[in-house]
Amino acid sequence: MPILEELKLEKCKLRCMPAGLAFHARALKKLYIYDVKHLSSLENFTSVVHLDVFRNADLERISNLPKLQKLVIVKCPKMKVLEGMPALRALNLEDYAMETVPRYLQDVTPRQLLLDCSLPLLTSIAAGKTSREWDKFKHIQQVKAYAGDEGVQRKCPQGAQVSCLHNHMHY
Repeated sequence: MPILEELKLEKCKLRCMPAGLAFHARALKKLYIYDVKHLSSLENFTSVVHLDVFRNADLERISNLPKLQKLVIVKCPKMKVLEGMPALRALNLEDYAMETVPRYLQDVTPRQLLLDCSLPLLTSIAAGKTSREWDKFKHIQQVKAYAGDEGVQRKCPQGAQVSCLHNHMHY
């Protein structure tokens, strides 16, 4: 596997990643994990620069991805830990059932956060520094948040888009 650059795992029941995959797939740049049941962690993929995790019901931890630049997390409700990704530039997070901003955002420092969430959460985020959510993302340089119905591409009711540039809220 020394030349494998892209890997997609979809609709399987892995409990853990195959032993040695992270070590042997040294050219792996893009990793896509979709609908993988029972997988609880992704760790030590030192060459990966782009990671998508979609609808992984049991995924709790992503760690030690030192070259990771873009991370997309869609509907991973048990996610608790993001760590060891110093090169992270962009984090996209989508879950219309989210009631609060995830605490794991405090442990990463992407330049950009794109959040697709419920309208009540967006309303809370829009309160800026007075929001109880503020401390979870105040360190992120650019935040864009949208609300809408699941499956509808960034439906943005009047006043429901929030952008935070250099920790200043803009509507």
